[in-house]
Parts: sequence; structure tokens; C-alpha cells
Amino acid sequence: MQIDPDEGRRVRMELFGENYYLCVFKTSDGFDFVPTVPRENDPRMSRERLAVETICRVLGEATRG
Repeated sequence: MQIDPDEGRRVRMELFGENYYLCVFKTSDGFDFVPTVPRENDPRMSRERLAVETICRVLGEATRG
């Protein structure tokens, strides 16, 4: 996957019938992953948002070795 360091790349994922988006940005020492969760400000989505944000944080850390 080619990722422009200035623009990044936006990927759509369908989970449980909902569209989630993941923006991936190349940094000087790895990658940053920024998720968008459906209805992310709805308190009922807080568990899903926390899970996706945690996965993205761990992925980013893993790319930094």
C-alpha cells in the first residue's frame, strides 16, 4: 500500500453492518492510524470507539518498533 506522507490514505471498513473509516498517515518513524466510528459521539458507541482507538494506537506503536 502506497501512502503519501502529507495526504495519507482513507480506507472504509464494514463491521457489523456499519461503515468505519481508517485514515493512515506515514510519519518519520512509522504510521499513525486515525479511526472514524459511526455515531462516535453517541454514548452507546463508546465501547466500540474505545476498542477501535485502542487497536489503532497499538498498530501505530507496532510500526515504530
